Amino acid sequence: PRSNTVEDEMHIAFFFFFTPPITGAELVPIQFLQELSSLDKDNHYSIFLSQEHRDIIGHDAPNLNVITYDDIWSNSIGSILWHQLLLPLAVRRYNIDVLYTVQNRIPVIKNCPQIVSVLDLADCRVERKYDALRNIYRTLLFKTVVPRADRVVTISESSGRDIEEFLHIPEERIDVIHLGVGDEYFADVTKQVARQYVATRLHLPNRYILYVGAIEHP
Repeated sequence: PRSNTVEDEMHIAFFFFFTPPITGAELVPIQFLQELSSLDKDNHYSIFLSQEHRDIIGHDAPNLNVITYDDIWSNSIGSILWHQLLLPLAVRRYNIDVLYTVQNRIPVIKNCPQIVSVLDLADCRVERKYDALRNIYRTLLFKTVVPRADRVVTISESSGRDIEEFLHIPEERIDVIHLGVGDEYFADVTKQVARQYVATRLHLPNRYILYVGAIEHP
């Protein structure tokens, strides 16, 4: 455990669950943590990761620490048990001042201020998006645990309105942080060249629909 040597320094920890392939739900907090720990030199950051994913951050900022746990907790059921039973203990052990969790990985036991990232509430908008058991679990978390968070972060005004409507969280506790654009994903070419390259590579017709997201539960 890190000992506090600077009076005003805070220890901010991140926790979210990886299920390959990595999608936006994981990519957003990864890059957020990378940028935040680079920009903020006054506080200390940690992230809880399974041994399997310990190198996924790819970042060696001196104020960023990776805390690993055994891979036996890295499946869906194990993850639920870990973040509901062991994460609160780890928060106390590592002297965490603020815990940042993502979507449905929120511990019921709250022993420090919590920031929760909710990318969307498709569960509430799309009927039977998940199987019955998962729907019950996620609904309970969203309805009972998310409203207890000190701040809720989302990525669009639309999702912000859904959080107000379905979870009855006041607007002043919701922070809309729009997504940025990573330079590593874009080459320095014109739109026309890029469009032609993609169309040729993927054998696309003249008219097509681009959907950016994971079709996980059709």
